[in-house]
Amino acid sequence: MFCRGLKWGIWTIVIHVLLIPPGQGLRVTGSFDSNDFFLFLAKFGFQKTELSDKNGTQGFLFGNVTIKGSSEPSNVHMTLAVLDRGYFLEYYGNRSLFSKDKACSKMFDKISTIAYDADCQDEGTQDFLRRIPCPKEGICPDEDNPGNLVEASQLTYHIQDSVQSRFWYVSLVACYRDKSTCSWKPVSQRIEVDYDLWLVNGNSDGSRHQNVFRYQYSYDEQDVYSFYLVLLLIYTILVPLQTYANTRQRHPITRLLSFGLTTEFVALLATNVHHSIFSSNGRGIPWLATIGEIGQIFSQVEVDVVEDIEQYQTAPGIIILILRIVVMVTFLVSLRDTMLHEHNVERLNFFLHFGAATLVWFIYLPLMAIVAMQISALWRTKFILGITYSADTFAYIVLIHLLWPSRKEQYFLLAAQDDSVDELEEFNEAPNILHDKLGTKQKAELRGSHRFSVPFHDNTPVITRQSHDDDSPQSSMSPFGELVSLD
Repeated sequence: MFCRGLKWGIWTIVIHVLLIPPGQGLRVTGSFDSNDFFLFLAKFGFQKTELSDKNGTQGFLFGNVTIKGSSEPSNVHMTLAVLDRGYFLEYYGNRSLFSKDKACSKMFDKISTIAYDADCQDEGTQDFLRRIPCPKEGICPDEDNPGNLVEASQLTYHIQDSVQSRFWYVSLVACYRDKSTCSWKPVSQRIEVDYDLWLVNGNSDGSRHQNVFRYQYSYDEQDVYSFYLVLLLIYTILVPLQTYANTRQRHPITRLLSFGLTTEFVALLATNVHHSIFSSNGRGIPWLATIGEIGQIFSQVEVDVVEDIEQYQTAPGIIILILRIVVMVTFLVSLRDTMLHEHNVERLNFFLHFGAATLVWFIYLPLMAIVAMQISALWRTKFILGITYSADTFAYIVLIHLLWPSRKEQYFLLAAQDDSVDELEEFNEAPNILHDKLGTKQKAELRGSHRFSVPFHDNTPVITRQSHDDDSPQSSMSPFGELVSLD
């Protein structure tokens, strides 16, 4: 039973490690139809700007937005909005109003008081908005200083915040500002645009000044790539060790452990290849990232991104927590059953300590999910990745140590050749079973030496000596030395 519980535990570690997704950077491409009215593009954490190195620490959003399928400039404009959370929530909340005239007016009611506009708000201090699409061979109409543009881009935002790092939200909306009345109105003519936007942290002028672990990444996921590299190095050591151990013993538990380690190594390798490419082009190889995201529990729906919902508050995350608790209970029941049938003090002591350590591993995730809700979203991703990967890797190391060939028979009897009877063999080693076996063996030897058969009738033993002549009188010596007639 304990072996079965241990298998459940290892499977939980394997599945849980695979559920942890790699960090995501941001280069967004696609198309937007004005009939859809609103499109949320991205949430990106820009780092704090250091005044001593403004160009090297500020954030940038740059790229191109052009009309789809035509080289002619458009007389109809929509709006690209890049907002911090304080302005975005009201803007985003009003997008669903039934009347699009009212929706446009409400969405930009607060933003219009502070966003710069050359015609309607030249005293505005925030550069939140751009009119799109841009001419295919030119720059966007709101870019009044071409020197501020990143090379080969039609528009550029310089995101500066000397107080703290914060999230910014990028979206497209089919609203425009009427220059004659300065009011916001919905686009009445259908228009479709292609967009290619790049969000980065740090110097965008040249690669030699870019931090490969931070440049392409949102602030909440900076340095995640370096963490994956360290993990890959650790598993590069663990996998050969367990492969060697598996060749020295044959048992389902060790094979399962080898499978888990190998699977995790492949996932980490794919994730690191993806990030190595992503760190240079902002895209990476999506199908490699998918390998590292098997069973991904992050909900990528728009509302989760906007509302900062922690991953274990989503339905998939809650299911994972429930499954983990179920496996924990199964493991504890199996451990209890094993201890009830075990009489070896050394093994009982080991089971007790192993069960306590395993219980800590099982229960840390629900506790971490509660703590994570109290942590800023800017740090939450790195906190969750760090805790979960560290705990799971440590669990693998402990299992490799416990199941190492030199101590395999000390606790688990892993040398069994017949997997179907391994638990029965372990049970037969218990002292009470050995005692029963010894008594049975002694009785069998006694009968064999005297060729006795001992039938039982009404709990009274009658000793008979087998003879080839069934008709002849028989006698036998009783245990007390008296001759007993057996006629």
